Amino acid sequence: MRKHLVLLSLGALASCAAPETEMADARPAFPLEHLDTSVHACDDFFQYTAGGWREANPIPETEVRWGEFNKLREANKQRLKELFAEVVAGTFEKGSDEQLIGDLVVSGMDSVARNERGTSELVPFLEAADAVTSLEELFVLMAQHKFYGVSAPVNAYVRTDAKNSKVNALYVGQGGLGLPDRDYYLRDDEESVKLQEAYRAHIETMAELTGSELDAAAIYALEYALAEAMKSRVEMRDADKRYNPMTVSEWQALAPSMPVAAYMAELGLDDRTVVNSAPEFFSRMEAKVANFSLDTWKQYHKWHIINGASGALND
Repeated sequence: MRKHLVLLSLGALASCAAPETEMADARPAFPLEHLDTSVHACDDFFQYTAGGWREANPIPETEVRWGEFNKLREANKQRLKELFAEVVAGTFEKGSDEQLIGDLVVSGMDSVARNERGTSELVPFLEAADAVTSLEELFVLMAQHKFYGVSAPVNAYVRTDAKNSKVNALYVGQGGLGLPDRDYYLRDDEESVKLQEAYRAHIETMAELTGSELDAAAIYALEYALAEAMKSRVEMRDADKRYNPMTVSEWQALAPSMPVAAYMAELGLDDRTVVNSAPEFFSRMEAKVANFSLDTWKQYHKWHIINGASGALND
């Protein structure tokens, strides 16, 4: 009886609601028109669940696959194109987001001006590398150039703390290679050897195109040493072994001759606790790269300046 009274009371309250109240236009969790009910689900489940959508959304001739996320990405690209057109055509206060974005778009689209500038934009970066007089100065410069996408043996980044999803953590790990992975250097099969030779030739070609004096063999030797110190992809899959909180001082103690503390100080992060994903890399690196000259380190950094900027340079 009490249950019935409660239900009646709720019904009475609902009837008191203003008649003009409009319900939100709800979209179904799964639009039924996406189904192909002419097919039995047990015979062809994919066609049953997606046949209607596939018929209404054929794959465009320019694409090899098509789905809702493809449509979303294309719609987003179109919206960005419209926004870019607005900021390029408009007049905005100097230093505003609109003005900065507009200048960036124009500089990226103006291939004629980019070709005229050639590699001149790299000159200040390369000269800065030539001017350093110690490995510590070079690591400080690497920290400055991090914001320009220049690769370095120190890889510092922020991500969600693996042990506490409510906070972010500062992670550091292995890095600094020109080839995709350490195994590209360490494998000695015929195909890998060809790739290694092609990479060294590529360094020489890029040095010639940019008017730089680079010793491809020395640069490759340094990268090879870094690769030898690195943990493998299989080793890096162990989440517990990737989680190693430590102070910057403790991290520096792993590789006393590698000025990682100076690198972090330049970023304003020397007083932070870091999560070191590959402490073994830094302790091994101490032995692997200690004998490389400052000149080789400078050439290594210059190569990564050139390599990192190559996609944005002239034809």
